[in-house]
Amino acid sequence: MEHNIDFTLWYKGNFINEFIPRKCKDFNWRIFHGLVNTEAKLNLMKYSNGNCKLCIHDTENLEHLLHDCTELTGFWTNMECFIRKINQEFHISKFIVMTGYFDQNQYNEAINVILSISKWCIWKRRNNFKYEQEYITTSQLYLWVKNEVVQHFYSIIHDKNKKHNKTYTKYYEKLNC
Repeated sequence: MEHNIDFTLWYKGNFINEFIPRKCKDFNWRIFHGLVNTEAKLNLMKYSNGNCKLCIHDTENLEHLLHDCTELTGFWTNMECFIRKINQEFHISKFIVMTGYFDQNQYNEAINVILSISKWCIWKRRNNFKYEQEYITTSQLYLWVKNEVVQHFYSIIHDKNKKHNKTYTKYYEKLNC
């Protein structure tokens, strides 16, 4: 399937969106510029065998890390249900996970916040396992992301410098149940 992306809309959704946490914007930037040191990339530098540390048998490239790993089974399904609390028509796909959400509607901003937090938490989970030998199940990952999102939306609605407090209050109430 071919996807045409409006670069300006994509850039705005991933980097200009004032509601995406800084750490997630930085990670989006690293994804875009190919600066995420996946095991496949480390293999090219002779620092790894290239295999995913979580599922062990597949090569860990960016798509595998963020979407295809068998250790993420069920995670994106749960996230789709979570996001549907604010947009009932939302459907997750690998394309959306990798690039963001760009339908021209009122939910773009909030969904890209959720997707960005999700990707950052997946990266953090992988690194916790690789460097700390701390295994986080997909259920724990989902709860962690959900908590990060709810806390972040709470901070948005209590930040007097941010606009859209009413919109994010509505999202917060829907997601925090």
